[in-house]
Amino acid sequence: MQSVVAIPIPVRRKRHYRKYHTNVKLFISQGGDSHELKFFIPKSTLHRFRQASSSEFLDLDSAPSVFKNLVLAFRSDTLKYYHRIASSVSAMYRSMLFSLNKGKEVFEQSKPFILKKINDIRDSISLKYALELFDLPPSRFFSWMNDKPCLNTISGLCARRFPNQLLHHEVHLIEKYLSNPQFSHWPLISVFYQGVRDRIFHFNHATFYKYARMIGIERFKPKHRRKNHHQGVRASLPNEIWHADTTRYRTVNNVLIWLYFITDNFSRFILGWKASLECSAKIHHELLKEVFEKYVKPGSRFPLIQYMTDDGSENKGEVKQFIESHEDQIQRIIAQIDVSWSNSMAEAVNKQMKYNYLFRKDLFGLEDTIQYLEFAVNEHNYVKPHGELKSLTPFEAYSCLEPDWNKQKILLENARQKRIEEHQKIICQNHDETRKWDLS
Repeated sequence: MQSVVAIPIPVRRKRHYRKYHTNVKLFISQGGDSHELKFFIPKSTLHRFRQASSSEFLDLDSAPSVFKNLVLAFRSDTLKYYHRIASSVSAMYRSMLFSLNKGKEVFEQSKPFILKKINDIRDSISLKYALELFDLPPSRFFSWMNDKPCLNTISGLCARRFPNQLLHHEVHLIEKYLSNPQFSHWPLISVFYQGVRDRIFHFNHATFYKYARMIGIERFKPKHRRKNHHQGVRASLPNEIWHADTTRYRTVNNVLIWLYFITDNFSRFILGWKASLECSAKIHHELLKEVFEKYVKPGSRFPLIQYMTDDGSENKGEVKQFIESHEDQIQRIIAQIDVSWSNSMAEAVNKQMKYNYLFRKDLFGLEDTIQYLEFAVNEHNYVKPHGELKSLTPFEAYSCLEPDWNKQKILLENARQKRIEEHQKIICQNHDETRKWDLS
């Protein structure tokens, strides 16, 4: 019996053809522009539609209005298609740019160009699609658009968006204090604390420094002549540590004057001073004796005073004998010999007297210098607030007074609320426009 071999016959799968609306066929047969349709319809199908007769299709009377809507629909889909391609290309180029050195800086520098192009096309394809083309988040776009100087504030920041900044009259008060000749030789921190003491400044010192830089008032500052010193020893109570030092000052007519100062460490209070044409232990002894009799009364329960000096000749002889005769009340300490730290507190007082006062004035002779030092020491002790003493004068700190910070906190909070209320009323022409934009 002969065997039969079965030969498999390939089964042809049925192709699935896309169906098109009659209006599409009619639009193409009437000679409509099929350039935008080639992305969705094969070329052979388009060719077949062109060769067809319009009589083969129905609804001929309603065709014109339908054609118009159809073209707009296809154009919208085509724009979306182009938008997806452009967005992917833009994202690719941006990732390549950011991978380069300083790529982000180049992108930030192109900010004006990018904003101009987005504003040019946002009315045509909506702001949302325009931002996607540049792969730019909406938050950054609005940040860039609002990054324009505001003409209503000295800082250039929009008062509505940053309502905590100072009001105009507060800025004027800072300018008034900085321009006051009475404070021209004061450090900025002392000027700030004077405004706090006068109940004028209701903000912190960092804000004061920032606006002082923006106002830009030139303040005379003598050329720095000494090196900076490290922080030395600090006392916890008045009359715990005293510092004594002698420094030289030369007047305009070339007279060399020796200045003697004794300062309390805790309060920076100048307990006593003298000016002389000679440097000797005798003058230092006279000054120490006056200070001791004035501030250390007999029978007082002050702790043992540590009297810190350097190892100069003016600190020996009679000075040493006086301290030894009162060893139960005062003890001499030589800086950088008996202890490791320096006599920087005394040197700081010398520096303040010279740079804040003496170097700013043309003085002639000893009498002229003594007369001006009387004013300088009085202002230093009783008038000018000290930065390290948190708005107190040296005399107030020596008297163990404390600043009323609770009342100041209330004033600060009230001032902050008032700034917010006033700034919310301002109409900003540069920045309010972007608040109306819609991403749709």
